[in-house]
Amino acid sequence: MSYNHYNYENLWHGLCAMVPFVAWHKMNNCSKLPSRWVLYHWGELRFKMGLWVDTLMEAMFNGPPIIEKFDGVNEDGPVCFEEAVVMRHNEGGMSRERRMEVYDLMRCKARMFCNVSLKGSDVEINDIGSPMIGMTLFFRTGPRSFKNDTIVAEIFRKECAKIEVCRFMVAHSNNLTFCEQVNGY
Repeated sequence: MSYNHYNYENLWHGLCAMVPFVAWHKMNNCSKLPSRWVLYHWGELRFKMGLWVDTLMEAMFNGPPIIEKFDGVNEDGPVCFEEAVVMRHNEGGMSRERRMEVYDLMRCKARMFCNVSLKGSDVEINDIGSPMIGMTLFFRTGPRSFKNDTIVAEIFRKECAKIEVCRFMVAHSNNLTFCEQVNGY
């Protein structure tokens, strides 16, 4: 059960709200899996997470999160939970060390989910045998995006071109799948 001031559909806000649950899961030796999720935002029930956060939780907990909608429940009566974990804070309440451990675990689970290996054979090598440097510039959409992302991209493209082993790509987080992002495209 999560009561948070963050919106679960926003990628960063949703991630910050889910990190304490992953920490709790890790603290319990990954033995307890959530059967249902109850999400509150500013005192109102929410019935979905953003696709990216939803997919990360699916990777983390070996199946898609089931978000409780309370269908068929009498609104005037109480709802009892036999066992519940309640979080009223986000990752900001955690120590830096614990937060890093949790992010490492989530990265590991995401790589397993997407079948992404970290072995040296996956490192791109150029013609002269040097490893390539991959630079992906992610742009946002909406009111907090750059007014002219073409100019911003060109600045980074020029800087990357100064280094022979640099490979540059522009992407928007909403035009890549979860696994494409995990793979580093």
